[in-house]
Amino acid sequence: MQSRTVADIERAIEALTPQQREALHVWFDTRFSNREIQTPTAVEPNPGSVVALLRTLRARIPSDPEGWTTRDYVNYGRR
Repeated sequence: MQSRTVADIERAIEALTPQQREALHVWFDTRFSNREIQTPTAVEPNPGSVVALLRTLRARIPSDPEGWTTRDYVNYGRR
């Protein structure tokens, strides 16, 4: 059996069709359902950190009523 890296496996999965991905998802769930797979948990930033400040500011800013993102404003010159 040929040794593959995680990057090889990721590229192969990305190349699958939606139906093939669904089949892989079903296979994975049935194959590994009885094993505990730990998913990484989000690490909360230090309350005084820049990340915490940005999250606080982002929560206070209302979303655009038309659904525009910052990138849309930059790309289309809307101010």
